[in-house]
Amino acid sequence: MVITPEIVRGTDFVTEDLKPKEPGSVQIILFVCGCYKDVGLTLNTEKASQVASILGITLRQLVSFAVTAMLTGGPTVVACYKQHDVAEAKLVQLEMVTPFISKACHSFELQSDE
Repeated sequence: MVITPEIVRGTDFVTEDLKPKEPGSVQIILFVCGCYKDVGLTLNTEKASQVASILGITLRQLVSFAVTAMLTGGPTVVACYKQHDVAEAKLVQLEMVTPFISKACHSFELQSDE
């Protein structure tokens, strides 16, 4: 007895390797109220330096982000992370040193791409 394999036509048995989906990025965004437009931004330099250090940016960049958020009236992205837990930990640290501008009319929030 001879065994012959069946021939199946029209079916592709080769499957593509499924690549795991990359996690979406998590952004920390800064909101600054427009009420600063009339009086200007007055930074607490010690706290602002701590905020910049937590975010891994320079103090000049932080000031630029704050001014941009104030003038546009919308949120400004100040940092991006691939891991949600890292972003949450940074946000907790930021909340401990906020407010870094004279009035407390500013805040940080998380925004996810997922």
